[in-house]
Amino acid sequence: MCSSDLGWLARRMGERWLFWVLVTYAVNQTGQNLLRPMASYRALDLGMDATALGVLSASFAIAPLIVALRIGRWIDATGELPFILGGTVLMGVAGLGLAAADRAPLVFLLFALLGLGHLMITVAVQGLVARGSGEHSYDARFAALTFTGSIGQLFGPAIGGFVAGAGSPEETTR
Repeated sequence: MCSSDLGWLARRMGERWLFWVLVTYAVNQTGQNLLRPMASYRALDLGMDATALGVLSASFAIAPLIVALRIGRWIDATGELPFILGGTVLMGVAGLGLAAADRAPLVFLLFALLGLGHLMITVAVQGLVARGSGEHSYDARFAALTFTGSIGQLFGPAIGGFVAGAGSPEETTR
């Protein structure tokens, strides 16, 4: 969605576009904050040691570190929507894949994809809010975005803890 497309979207949806952007970001943050600890449980299920867990945690940032600037440029050139959708797909694939992964290298790859999907959504959502906000609403809208991200940071680990606590420690994959 280019900036001209945002004008069309805003005219068609009024302020509802902002509501859906905030919902998308809250879900993104919830999923990301749920999957990160669950990936550690998966890694432990596969017998990874403390060093491997540290490397796994770092792998979340590897792909974003390599492509962050390019993604920002691509979003500027093509618009936000493809990156919100693509990031959502990547996070979904990573989450489902982590539940089924039976080898450490696959867990590392899927965790890196999770980080890439999260980056794509975060940058695209921030760009969308920036493009769609006038000077009078810029601070308030970014505050709302930060607030909804915090909601996800609160609920993601809580949901993950509930899910992990529903079974035995050996059954964290479910």
